[in-house]
Amino acid sequence: MLMKRNGILFIYIRAFLLFIAIPILVINVLLNNEYKSVVLKNYTENVTQSLEQIRLGLEEEVKRTKLAMSVIANSRDLTDLLIEWNNEKDSIKRFEISRTIEKQLDYLFNYSEDIISLVFFFNDHDVYFYHSNPKSPASIRKKEWVSIANQNEDSAINLGYIKTLSNNKYITNVLASVIKPKTHAFSKNIELIYLEVDSIMFNSIRQQQRSGNKRYVIDSQGKIIIEPSNAFNGKYLNEVEELSHLQLNVSNNLNNLKNSLRHDYYVSKVYSKKLDWYIIDVIPIENITNSIRRIIYIFYPIFIIILFLFTIYIFMHYKQIIIPIKKLAGMMKRVKEHNLDVLSDVSGPEEIQELSTTFNDMMKSINTLIIQRDEKERLRNEEEIKALQAQINPHFIYNTLNTIKLMAMMIKANNIKNTLDSFMKVIELTFKKQETMLSVNEEINYLKAYVSIMKVRYGDFFDLAFTVEGNADKCSLMKMLVQPFVENAIIHGINEKQDGIISVSFTIEDDFLIIQIEDNGIGMTNEEINNLLHKQKENKGGLNAFGISNVKKRIELTYGSPYSVEITSELGEYTRVLIRLPKIFNIGGDSNG
Repeated sequence: MLMKRNGILFIYIRAFLLFIAIPILVINVLLNNEYKSVVLKNYTENVTQSLEQIRLGLEEEVKRTKLAMSVIANSRDLTDLLIEWNNEKDSIKRFEISRTIEKQLDYLFNYSEDIISLVFFFNDHDVYFYHSNPKSPASIRKKEWVSIANQNEDSAINLGYIKTLSNNKYITNVLASVIKPKTHAFSKNIELIYLEVDSIMFNSIRQQQRSGNKRYVIDSQGKIIIEPSNAFNGKYLNEVEELSHLQLNVSNNLNNLKNSLRHDYYVSKVYSKKLDWYIIDVIPIENITNSIRRIIYIFYPIFIIILFLFTIYIFMHYKQIIIPIKKLAGMMKRVKEHNLDVLSDVSGPEEIQELSTTFNDMMKSINTLIIQRDEKERLRNEEEIKALQAQINPHFIYNTLNTIKLMAMMIKANNIKNTLDSFMKVIELTFKKQETMLSVNEEINYLKAYVSIMKVRYGDFFDLAFTVEGNADKCSLMKMLVQPFVENAIIHGINEKQDGIISVSFTIEDDFLIIQIEDNGIGMTNEEINNLLHKQKENKGGLNAFGISNVKKRIELTYGSPYSVEITSELGEYTRVLIRLPKIFNIGGDSNG
């Protein structure tokens, strides 16, 4: 369907876009952005609270571990038993002492199942372990944290979440601490105490991983203490591709970053000042905004459905309203082109049917008015013709009677009789017949009678010749149509000219009756011809009070176009009048025009 810029269809679509489609899309974008902000804010608050809880739990757990190490290192009874065990050479007595040590440690740790391994290193390289023995005691002394412990005597050092040194195959990573006891007489044989604990908080961190998110514990040097898979524990951030973009010196707010895989992530982090650790949560943005995408996935089908329904509505609207309106507009154009027989058969809604009915009523009224107008015009023309026929010039009657008087004075009885006969014929044809049409023969007889009077009046200096060709004598024409032209030729064309000839011919050409009146008189200029045809001037000296312009008007009113009067002339040579009428045969004959 074609859509014009100012058409109804264009207006409807523009209204739909401006007031429905665009507002819905804008509102959707704004609501999505607002909802996204709310979702991100809520996620930030929730994850921050969770990370704070983890931070507090870790700090408490490390605090308990370090406290336990301090208690062990400063327990005089336990230290004496350990030294006794280290100095005893008898294996049986050593076993008995170890049983006593274990009981005391069980008491100190309240039989806690979190203890993985407790190892006491002696200066003589002897080792006492509690719960689980280390894989290679000698290798432990080579660890970098041993020198750190030696430099911080009597201070428990937290080693973080490291790979276990015990032989327990079910344990992989543990929370470890180490302490070098302060040198006393009662503890001088103990070089180092090493403790491994199964961290509740670290296990909780691994178990708290949400859908798609990952949580890390990283020290201030960027070393990974714990991560979900345990594959990167002990490595630094720049050694792990997916973590290389993390920045530890940013605020604890939610941060957006792009990693090397070109995915957007949100990072939340909490810093523990006591532990000098960062607890970090990393999650893809799309995981947070899943609910927003679900809303979008719901919205766009709804929008498409609305668009589809609107398209159906437009189609129905186009079919029921626009097409009928276009049909009505086409009918109006046909009326504009003078086709008045148009009637609307357009159907549609009530308003369209009302328009169609109104259009038909209007056309019927127009046709009725035209018929009435034509009838009034016809009656007016008939009355005008009757009035013209009745308007015999008083001067003509006076002159004619005066002529008769003169003839009588001269006692020329025959001439008087002939003149009276001719005058009677003119009067008879003019007033007696009620018809507005005459046959060609009747018109010729009328002209002959009229000319005989004019010869008596003006003299016998001209002749009138008639020519009838073909079936022209069977045609009819308005009466008194040719007489004004003959009269004009006598009075103005060949008056007092010797051997004046006026020829009148009637011929048929196609569907036209052609009447030609020609004289060999003095001729006329173009200006005179124009005045004769278009200016109504009372003819006081002729038979009728109105002249040739009135004849032209009668022809146009009665017959319409292309019927007309044409006058051509050459000064001193001739004047030729060409009258074109429809070919109308007498009653009883054929009509072809």
